[in-house]
Amino acid sequence: MSKSKDKLFQWSNKLLDMSRRNRLLNFKETKSSTLSFMAPRSNELFRQLTGGVKLKIFLRGDKDEKAELDADLDKITISELKKGQLLTTKNDFDTKRILYKLRNRAKSAIEEQGINILYTAFGFLEWTDVNKEQYSSPLLLIPSKIIRESIISPYIISEFEDEILLNQTLAYKMKQTFNQDLPEYDEDKYEALDQYLADIRAIAEPKGWTVTEQAVMGFFSFNKLNMYMDLVNNQDKILINPIIKSI
Repeated sequence: MSKSKDKLFQWSNKLLDMSRRNRLLNFKETKSSTLSFMAPRSNELFRQLTGGVKLKIFLRGDKDEKAELDADLDKITISELKKGQLLTTKNDFDTKRILYKLRNRAKSAIEEQGINILYTAFGFLEWTDVNKEQYSSPLLLIPSKIIRESIISPYIISEFEDEILLNQTLAYKMKQTFNQDLPEYDEDKYEALDQYLADIRAIAEPKGWTVTEQAVMGFFSFNKLNMYMDLVNNQDKILINPIIKSI
């Protein structure tokens, strides 16, 4: 390997974070910056969100907003849910608190950095690394946005961009560690989320891994991975650039 190519290799690898700190590989829900959805089921939620439906957050009307959820109350609210309504796993107080934080931080990222960091993740791969460490990684991510016209208006969830993203960090990890390719999501091939997850299960189950249909909204960043892929895909052009050579 030439000196220039070796240096480029070092630069590009510094952009990758394959550690357990990367939530695209090792996702964990938090009390303040992730929100899981209970209903509609993930397959229907995926269909509505990618179909342009603006989903209104359904609030349970807790008498004591800080009270723990009641199982019977959840059965009632799910039966009351209408098309275009979305039920979280949190009580009203926590749901509104988390939505407020997600909305403000996502808005700041767009205004200050010009990037969207808010996504709704669909499907999680529960897998084990060669070192026997357990991971939970999101599979598909939908760029999302939270809308609220006023402090008395309901929170609305909608698709930020018409784009369904495979978790490329996970795909890279699977290829590098297990020589396993993950299928891209193709709308012409897959009519529904569960069809795609079935193909992932066919890969996962022989390895003793599992796939869940969980849907969670939270913050994810792909910037460094995108920079890495630019370096890899344009390596020949970069290496002959006189400025890069001088560096």
